[in-house]
Amino acid sequence: MTTLHPLVVQIARLLLARQETIATAESCTGGRLASYLTAQAGASNWYASGAITYSEKQKVELLGVDPSLIARHGVVSREVALAMARGAQARFGANHALATTGFAGPLGGTPESPIGTVWIGIALGSQLYAHKLRIQKGREALISEVCREALQLFIHHYTTKK
Repeated sequence: MTTLHPLVVQIARLLLARQETIATAESCTGGRLASYLTAQAGASNWYASGAITYSEKQKVELLGVDPSLIARHGVVSREVALAMARGAQARFGANHALATTGFAGPLGGTPESPIGTVWIGIALGSQLYAHKLRIQKGREALISEVCREALQLFIHHYTTKK
């Protein structure tokens, strides 16, 4: 947590200043992102809730991801990451949301999305952003890297949005 702590503190300050909240929807990070965010004292003032939706079924049932998106684009895709973020935002009544979906390995992956492929979906109010990562690290290092990137990308988009 120590390396991510300054990012979490910055997110907390940004959200508190506008009295806004964030939610998470996680697949490949398995709740680690929510864990980092809620480790910050006072997180209940700006962290709404989160979901670990590892299975396709839970992405559909809990977050409202359209199954046809998964069928057309795959579970690790821009479209699904954005749908997860939008679903978490709506489900938990948050102003904003972060979502992660990817193949952390050592199993999984496809020719189009090999192990190490991750999509981060960000919902900032009505605006949506998606970022694709290719991380060639072991599972634990990949998860930490995805969390760091997700927090940094949220800060970037939040501070530059119009």
